Amino acid sequence: MLIKHQIRKKKGKLLAIGVAMGLMSCTITGCSAIIQQEEVVLDIPEYKESDLPDGVFLKVDDTFYAPYNEGKTYGQTAMNSSPDRVIWYLEGEEKHIPTFKNGYQIVYKNKSELPDQFSLEGFEYVCDSVGIKDIRLDDKGRYTLYAATLKEGSDAETALQDLIGDTSVILDNVDGNPVNSNIITRTGSINGLELGKTYTLGFYIGTEYRECQVKADTQIYVSKSVNTIVHYELTKSGYMILQMPDLMTPGYYDIDNSGVVNYTGILENGDK
Repeated sequence: MLIKHQIRKKKGKLLAIGVAMGLMSCTITGCSAIIQQEEVVLDIPEYKESDLPDGVFLKVDDTFYAPYNEGKTYGQTAMNSSPDRVIWYLEGEEKHIPTFKNGYQIVYKNKSELPDQFSLEGFEYVCDSVGIKDIRLDDKGRYTLYAATLKEGSDAETALQDLIGDTSVILDNVDGNPVNSNIITRTGSINGLELGKTYTLGFYIGTEYRECQVKADTQIYVSKSVNTIVHYELTKSGYMILQMPDLMTPGYYDIDNSGVVNYTGILENGDK
């Protein structure tokens, strides 16, 4: 039976304290910082061994968590890394991505086949932006985009999809600043934006100039590496344990195009 797993984590948020008050606090009562606890809830499908379906999973103790298989802009398993291979997430969507730490296991179950190898594709952070990618320089030196390059569910899709339609448009400026190579990333996204803020994008649709207010609500990651996992351990429990590379760096990893986990490295004190 599939149930939703909710992990509650505490994140410390340091509140700003005025310099004068801080100095007074140090002089009279000793220095101190005010910490406000902010709760983050992870929402991830969870299984036990008795009801584990076929697929790739993160195993923590006796519980199995499904990698997150949404937000990908590609369909096929990668042979090589490419700026065309992007994962992008809306604000809050990271709650669906399980955390992978040393000491945890990546396992694979299948009742009918035993693969020889698995792909492991790493991704690196590019920028916070509006939900647009593949903004490209055309042969006339203009930055163009299409409706198909909008992030589903993003504010950019809501604001621009009907406006753009089936044609291409020219992105002219962001908040009045001309678009150039300094703000367009290798994924064709707009760099230098702050998550949660709204920006004015200026477009040309044919000869008509239009402006739209669009919120920066998307985090963008690009493929940085592709490795192959060939070593594994078969178990009598009906799944195999994949031997992950020794030199993984923290970040997002898509395991055999089956979903993404967030690798954070070593276990911290108190973690299980």
